[in-house]
Amino acid sequence: MPQIAPLLTTLTSMARHMPTIAASGLLSTEGNPLAALSTPITMARYRFTTAREVEQAARVCPNRIALIDDDGSLTYQELRDNSRALARYFYQLNSEDLRIGVMARNGRGSIYPLTAKGYAGASIYLLNIGSSRDQLDGCIRRDGINLLVIDEEFLPRLPENIQIPVIVAHREAEPHPRAAECLDLEEIVATHTRGNLPVFPQHGAIVLMSSGTTGIPKGVMRNEPKAPTILGPCSARFRSAPT
Repeated sequence: MPQIAPLLTTLTSMARHMPTIAASGLLSTEGNPLAALSTPITMARYRFTTAREVEQAARVCPNRIALIDDDGSLTYQELRDNSRALARYFYQLNSEDLRIGVMARNGRGSIYPLTAKGYAGASIYLLNIGSSRDQLDGCIRRDGINLLVIDEEFLPRLPENIQIPVIVAHREAEPHPRAAECLDLEEIVATHTRGNLPVFPQHGAIVLMSSGTTGIPKGVMRNEPKAPTILGPCSARFRSAPT
């Protein structure tokens, strides 16, 4: 019964806001008309997280290009599958309060964990890539970050004797000496293709760290929306935008 409650809540909310949902394009049948039928369950499980967006897109247009970065391109299905694999690693950590720090440029190094957050259930801290070693260390300690995803170019700023798992995302041509201490994002994705994920994850917040400070960056918290009410203001803006 506890697992049915989120679905019933979502169905009730969708029925109440159906005109807004229809206008938003959320129920797109492009490519695969049957994909629209899975929307209520997908929304009940993942709400309005990045996981919901990627999951729905993978059902509607799995072979469409979703991401292009320095490491190549990914279709929506590949992005979904790889993000799920990372989420399995997150989930297997058995943390009751997983707090993921991300210090990576635009690309799969930031998109994978942002999507995996929604599949596994976690909070995520998007760290300022301009942060110094002391600022990064301060964020980790103050906010209780217990896992870090970081591009290799930022490893020189990694605090000494760091006590949390560190996953290296985008690799450099010349390996940094500290990379040997860290886990590899692509290896995790390749080795976690099977395993359970929560049916209804506990969705934590997205925290965006500020820039331009000399002290420890401050965070702006955004809680994941639970209901389609967020679509009203968004769709109204789209309709009123000049063409």
